[in-house]
Amino acid sequence: MNLNDLLRGGLNQIRQTNGIPYKSGHLKYNGIYVDEFRHAIVYDSKKAPYVGYLQEGTGPHYIPNAFGRGITVYHPGSKKHKGFIDKNANEFADYLITHLKVERVVIK
Repeated sequence: MNLNDLLRGGLNQIRQTNGIPYKSGHLKYNGIYVDEFRHAIVYDSKKAPYVGYLQEGTGPHYIPNAFGRGITVYHPGSKKHKGFIDKNANEFADYLITHLKVERVVIK
C-alpha cells in the first residue's frame, strides 16, 4: 500500500462517516479529492468556492441576487459546519492509526 492508496482510503472513510457537509453532493464528490502529485487530500475552492465559508462559518449578511432571482436576502449566518476540515483531519488520523499503527495526533 503506497501513500496515495492511504490517502484515497482516508478520503473514502471521511466520505462514509458524513464528515463533509452535504447539500448537493458537489463538495463531497468533486470539491475534495486526492492530489497524487502533492500526496494530499485537497479541498478545492475552485470547484467548491463556498468551502471556506463552511470551514470558518459566517456572520449575518445579505446575499445580493439570491438564487439568481434578482432579490437581496438576509442570512443570519451559520456556524453549523465550522471546523469540518479539522474534524476530517482527525478522522484521517484515526484511519492512519488502524492502517499504520502510528500514534494518534490531534489537530486543533
